[in-house]
Amino acid sequence: MKPIILLTHKFSNQHWGLGRSYTVESNYCRALIRAGALPLVTAGGDPEEMAEMADGVLFTGGADIEPQRYGESNQFDITSDGELDEMELTLLKAFYAVKKPVFGICRGIQTVNVGTGGTLYQHVPGQITLSAHKPVYEDNDPRHLVHAVEGSSMESLFGKEFMTNSYHHQAVKTMGPGMKAAAMTDEGLIEAIEHESLPILAVQWHPERMIGEENNALPDMMPLFKLFTAIAKKDRDARKGKGR
Repeated sequence: MKPIILLTHKFSNQHWGLGRSYTVESNYCRALIRAGALPLVTAGGDPEEMAEMADGVLFTGGADIEPQRYGESNQFDITSDGELDEMELTLLKAFYAVKKPVFGICRGIQTVNVGTGGTLYQHVPGQITLSAHKPVYEDNDPRHLVHAVEGSSMESLFGKEFMTNSYHHQAVKTMGPGMKAAAMTDEGLIEAIEHESLPILAVQWHPERMIGEENNALPDMMPLFKLFTAIAKKDRDARKGKGR
């Protein structure tokens, strides 16, 4: 059976008098399906039960996390969704507790970092002097160069340096305990993190927009989704072997 991967939903107010909608961009699902996984979208419920049922979780992109969640005041008029923050951070805690695979994308890297005790730059352009990190545009697609940390999963997949898209204004500031950098910009701004011993990986760019026809002449990110799917399958099979 294919590994079951949860994708965290976002909330939409575009409804027809029926309450807030649960939404997720289809390219996340397509990427996981092509990688050999079975994607399921979260829609409430008990986080511990979801962590028990699923083989892994993908924290998708979205709005900024409340700065109070990492011990800071709102310095840049950050717009957040407290219900979304609570849902995702509680779900991360549940998966972390059972040591199941976690993958974060864009907001997802911020969720992973804050959920493990790290902090964020609330607004990168207002807090860091940037030069090389400033995105360039090609066919209206912002992008910049990142450098893989030696020995990291990013280096094994994409080499020492590669281009990524760039749609974010926040970034990892201090990493949570147990996390380590996997890719950085020329200035040392963290673009990807992974856990020292647990199956946790997160990236600041949007790899789901860098696959097939959507890659816009950027590196094909399908190997990243295949890696996470393989990790989830291996972890599931190991648990079954132990009488799960």
